[in-house]
Amino acid sequence: MESLREFIAAELANINPTLRQKAVVLDAFSGIGSAILCLKRLGIAMKTVITVEYDPIARFVFEHHHNQQKDAIQYHSFNRFEELESSIDQVLKEHGRKY
Repeated sequence: MESLREFIAAELANINPTLRQKAVVLDAFSGIGSAILCLKRLGIAMKTVITVEYDPIARFVFEHHHNQQKDAIQYHSFNRFEELESSIDQVLKEHGRKY
């Protein structure tokens, strides 16, 4: 039985190249970034990660583990959903996909 990583790599290889774009990810209740780490380890290419986390310690750990300069992903961090809501149109305009 193949690993999940091998399965996902095989499925991604079969996708039409025009559909193979980097993902824009909204990580609500992001904590220390475990979900983003899982996506990275599975080989999911990400263009932008938008995080919402209230806990300052969790945000600090997230920023330490997920360094934008190291992995070339654009990170946008919000402390509260109200902050995201007030700027969601701008974030989607800059980083959202157009179909």
